[in-house]
Amino acid sequence: MNNNIIKGLSGLCLLLILALIIEWWLIEAPEQVSEQAIIGDDAQVELPKLTLAKKTVESYTQMVESPLFIKGRKPVIDGEENGLVNEDIGQIDDLVLLGIYSNKDKLNALFNKKGKQKTYLKKSEGEDVAGWLIKEIKADSVVLELAGKQKTVMLRKPKPTTIKKPKRTPRNNTKLKS
Repeated sequence: MNNNIIKGLSGLCLLLILALIIEWWLIEAPEQVSEQAIIGDDAQVELPKLTLAKKTVESYTQMVESPLFIKGRKPVIDGEENGLVNEDIGQIDDLVLLGIYSNKDKLNALFNKKGKQKTYLKKSEGEDVAGWLIKEIKADSVVLELAGKQKTVMLRKPKPTTIKKPKRTPRNNTKLKS
């Protein structure tokens, strides 16, 4: 019985191998024909001709002067400069110190004009704010100098020195929940 099964499986394998060989032989001929057709089509294809409309000289100069990857090009002039404040010389009373942060081991201060939400100034030590030179940036304040005068702008309002007393005093017999 085992001998018959082995003979049957061997015959089946030979039949399947013969089917694969015939299939490969039949597929090989159309592949060669399709490759020759592709090569023949490439020789016949011509590139389309491109016709460009002539543009005015003003648009060309604007394109050349616009800031695009090359140093020395002039930027397009906009009304606003990315949300930065136009500085008034000598007036720092309306500037608020929003924050102090470090960038590449260098302290920077972030200023804002009172009443304007999205306009701000990013300045570091040695730069000027409204004509005042930033002499020193501390953890909670910035020291500004103008003509020998120094002014400190605090990051936060200082804490009050007096402690407010509560309006009523607690009762002595009040028990706390624990």
